[in-house]
This record gives sequence, structure tokens and C-alpha cells, in this order.
Amino acid sequence: MPEAEKILNAIHELSVQLKEIECNIVEFSNEVNDEFNQINEKLDRQIATYTNV
Repeated sequence: MPEAEKILNAIHELSVQLKEIECNIVEFSNEVNDEFNQINEKLDRQIATYTNV
């Protein structure tokens, strides 16, 4: 049984790490999306400026 317990503990540890990685990916994705939106807003303003000139 100690081997099975070690395996279960290892699986649990991996599960915890995967959840953490998933959270990091979601956070990074949100940051990339925010950055992308900011760039698009800047480009929209520049395009508006040039089309109004």
C-alpha cells in the first residue's frame, strides 16, 4: 500500500501543479488580450486621425 499511496500523492501533486499552470495561462491570455485591445484602440485613433486630415 505505501507504493499506491506514493502514486496517489504524486498524482495529487501533479493535479495541483496543473491547476496552477492553467491559472497562469488564463492570466497570461487575459494580459495578451488586454494588450491587443490597447494596440487596436491606438491604431483606430491613428486611422481616425489620418482619415480626418
